[in-house]
Amino acid sequence: MLMSNQLAVFGNPIKHSLSPRIHSLFAEQTGRSVDYQRLLVSPQGFPKAVARQFSQGLAGANVTVPFKQVAYQLVTRHLGSAAHSGAVNTLISAPHGGLIGANTDGDGLVAALKSKGVSLAGRRILLLGAGGASRGVMPALNAEKPDVIWVWNRTVERAEQLASLFHSAQVLRHWSDARKPDLIINATSASLFGESLALPEHLLDTDTVGYDMVYSRDATAFQSRFKASGGGVCFDGLRMLVEQAAVSFSLWFSCDKPKTEAIYHQLRNELTKLD
Repeated sequence: MLMSNQLAVFGNPIKHSLSPRIHSLFAEQTGRSVDYQRLLVSPQGFPKAVARQFSQGLAGANVTVPFKQVAYQLVTRHLGSAAHSGAVNTLISAPHGGLIGANTDGDGLVAALKSKGVSLAGRRILLLGAGGASRGVMPALNAEKPDVIWVWNRTVERAEQLASLFHSAQVLRHWSDARKPDLIINATSASLFGESLALPEHLLDTDTVGYDMVYSRDATAFQSRFKASGGGVCFDGLRMLVEQAAVSFSLWFSCDKPKTEAIYHQLRNELTKLD
């Protein structure tokens, strides 16, 4: 159980984050009070910012782009899949000092996909990116026993490092090396900056499902590119955000995971009304 109600999310950029809104809704649902802040920090200043905020009473935090792998290095104990993934998205103040690190991204992604009726067992998955977001979801994807997870990254060496950790993963060096995937997951930050990824049209058809871990009021850059390249349905990352946040909340407060269905639809409705 946390010693205070002070929570935060570290990131860069961060002003777009819906995490404060999500956790206020979880707090309302569970009869708690939270003070949840967005904290914009520089890549160089992240470790000191974490130390300073926790020394001043911060009890728990989320970590987003681009700090998840750095956060892994800052904790004294890793929970669950975080030890294997090399990335942390949830920080918890330890009772006797130091930080505990967890990664709830994988649980959030799998829950989001299942809520959309997307099964993973025996499926061919193409994972775009090999950074902290990809590392965070790989253990949960691997546990669902897909046929294969192809890892593509602009820097092949990073894809090799990630793929070597999981038995179902293979590096995709050339688009021609892959068969048609059942599911393509964008774990890069391209959509966050409005950048489009090149997708080979010969790998996509209307049965191919897409998932962008970035969310937006309108279609993300990846969603637009996916549809233009001949893909089928493509979801954004809002449901994943809500689901992973629920797991973080349960870890901070040692409680059952908050209910997510109504909150997801409420946030989706609120997003559509933003200017």
